[in-house]
Amino acid sequence: MEFWFSEMHTDNVKASIRCEKQIYSGQSDFQRIDVFDSAEYGRFLVSNGSVIFSEKDEFIYDEMIVHVPMAVHPNVKSVLVIGGGDGGVARELSHYKEIETIDVVEP
Repeated sequence: MEFWFSEMHTDNVKASIRCEKQIYSGQSDFQRIDVFDSAEYGRFLVSNGSVIFSEKDEFIYDEMIVHVPMAVHPNVKSVLVIGGGDGGVARELSHYKEIETIDVVEP
């Protein structure tokens, strides 16, 4: 039997991913959290029904959130990352040798 996760975009549009299995499902004080394994994306995280990131494409989000601002503000010496999550943003920031300090705060 096939197992699919579907992310609803509108009442008429959804994106679906075939899953191998569900790794975790739980409710925090703030959100519903689900983790799935899939052949296409590897392990992926879902928060309140929306895919947050996956193993195979997490770099897309991290690179865009770091490299675009760094391109328009090239003399950054210190960075504060609020909600650093998996550390991908800090990893991308570490490629910039001119940055002297990177502080990550998880609320």
